Amino acid sequence: GFTIEKDLLPKRLFNPKPDGPNAGSKMFEEADFNRSLELFYEIIGCDPKTGRPHRGKLLELDLEWVEALL
Repeated sequence: GFTIEKDLLPKRLFNPKPDGPNAGSKMFEEADFNRSLELFYEIIGCDPKTGRPHRGKLLELDLEWVEALL
């Protein structure tokens, strides 16, 4: 199944680049990415800690039967 861990990025993307024209810069700030991921899950109606859909979202999608499987 899908979990929030599947949406995490590799740690290397949060480290400063060691050399080249962008040396010292980071692709992403880890805290910013994690907050964006939490907001995404909230927007789509899922728990940001587990990635599981909220009951209200399941009802909205007429998928309340799925709740027993989670």
